[in-house]
Amino acid sequence: MCSSKARKAAKNNAEETQKVKKPFSDMMRQRRQEAFNSILVRVGDHGIEKTLLDYCSQHGRVKNSFTYNGEQGKYAVVQYEDSSSVQELLKKAKPPKSQTKMPFRSRLLNFSGGNASNGKKNSVKKPTNTGRELQSTFIKKLCASQSIGDQMMVLLEEQEMPSEDIHLRFLVCSLVEEAVDKIAPDCIVYPFGSSANSFGKVGTDVDMYLEISAENGVIPRKTGKNKFQMVFDTKSASSERAATQQTLATMATYLRDFVPHCVNVYKILEARCPIVKFYHQATGLQCDLSSNNRIATKSTELLYLYGNHDLRVRPLVYTVRHWARINGITSSSPGPWITNFGLTLLVIYFLQTRNNPVVPSVNFLRDLADKNDKLKVDDVDCTFVSDLNKIPSSKNKESLGDLLYEFFVFYSKFDFQRYAMSLRRGHQFNKLELGHPLHIENPFETELNVTRNVSHDHLSRLVTRMQEALWVLDHNGSQSHSVENNDALQPWGLASLLMDIRPTKKKGWRSSSVLLNEYLSPIFQSLEVSKTKSKAADVKSRTTTNSEVKDHRSEVKDQRSGVSERSITNNNSKTQTDHSATQDNTGQMKLISKKKKLKIARDERSG
Repeated sequence: MCSSKARKAAKNNAEETQKVKKPFSDMMRQRRQEAFNSILVRVGDHGIEKTLLDYCSQHGRVKNSFTYNGEQGKYAVVQYEDSSSVQELLKKAKPPKSQTKMPFRSRLLNFSGGNASNGKKNSVKKPTNTGRELQSTFIKKLCASQSIGDQMMVLLEEQEMPSEDIHLRFLVCSLVEEAVDKIAPDCIVYPFGSSANSFGKVGTDVDMYLEISAENGVIPRKTGKNKFQMVFDTKSASSERAATQQTLATMATYLRDFVPHCVNVYKILEARCPIVKFYHQATGLQCDLSSNNRIATKSTELLYLYGNHDLRVRPLVYTVRHWARINGITSSSPGPWITNFGLTLLVIYFLQTRNNPVVPSVNFLRDLADKNDKLKVDDVDCTFVSDLNKIPSSKNKESLGDLLYEFFVFYSKFDFQRYAMSLRRGHQFNKLELGHPLHIENPFETELNVTRNVSHDHLSRLVTRMQEALWVLDHNGSQSHSVENNDALQPWGLASLLMDIRPTKKKGWRSSSVLLNEYLSPIFQSLEVSKTKSKAADVKSRTTTNSEVKDHRSEVKDQRSGVSERSITNNNSKTQTDHSATQDNTGQMKLISKKKKLKIARDERSG
């Protein structure tokens, strides 16, 4: 399916993966440090970026900077080499004229004045998500690729979260952390989920985790025998959940009243995992703040480990998730469909079950862990190795294109009714609860089903779309140039797979007219030729001789005046079924008199 060049590239990528393996903790530490060494500045005038950089350079060495357009104007992110430069700059900043006292000094600033200059050297626009999944330029890039594996890498570059966007997410967390430090000293706020697991996409929410020490917040009241000890006198709660709810309620009030650009603050404290939702105006990010959710942070680390263990994992995950979104299999809204997290686990489980596994099971990772890796959260074993370099490299040499094809084959044949999937063990097991069509075991809380919300209809749609994907790859999985114009490339491989040409009831074709006219005409022409041949065959079958009709076990004779039914013999028991299946689509053969005669004939035969 893929060229030898693509296979060689996949091999080189796998070897390169072994050289670049930064542990999750090191990545988080580096990103957090970069965030705290940064300031977020709203610039009042266009073309003032160079003036801002000159001003900032007076207080320390600027390491990096970029700009983006926000809701309230243009913003610049300036990153220093160290945090001391940030403190020097903040000493020079002044409070607004309308406010002489401030609860804290925020690194979210305003800059104006000076001579505007059109300096663009150090400016990088924040990537924006237009929401157009089928852009003509993107399809052209896919069509111009040399292999399906190359197409998947193009998609990865288009879909993955840029470094600037990741920096913004860590920066917002650091701004919240320095704000709530006034009421919860030594707390830590950091992102988890798609913002940190290496599978993020522009436009997703920021999941934040608030880690707060017990003596600095509301703590649960302990029961039972206590040893003699001296403790701080603090407010207490009846349970850990109640403590989390009270802490988040306090944080919500503080964010709403004192933290700049935090608006639309909502408390959702009765959910299974209590959260505070708010919108950060300066960055345009929707944020969800939680506190008692450490298992979710370990899931983030686990996905990061899988995504960075082998370079084929991320392109395959991004491709499957994009394909699922195009085909209406998943959605960002809650519902009876599989989520992006569930799709990611489907891909990882598939990679675990290859003859030569691409990634190991969670139990294998647990066995590689040392004493520093051991961790239990609420009696849940969350132990696995943190050092990526300890994990043996995969012996699997399959290309990206081959893995994508085999992914569809694997789940097209999987017995979802009988089996569940376990990433912890790396193999299937018999379902204990048959009420849930799709069962993917939570890697840590193994009694939980990650996909328990998925309905029978949506699982059926998932399998059907996979079978259709196999047909597309079988019939249009290689590159084809136009004979008349060598520069015009027809959609093939991933391009054909991602172009949604299914009709809808209200909006007609889902693809834009440009894409339909430019790329899909050959496909439609092929379908029309097939349809014409099919109709011609039907007409021919209706005009065949009586002997040919008997050979095909059909006794249909088309007449202008109607349809006359011949006598039914014992040998024509299958004729009625074939006759019904080959009736003309226009309804000319569905006459009331014919149905009555067929009924009488069947009654006579049964008698």
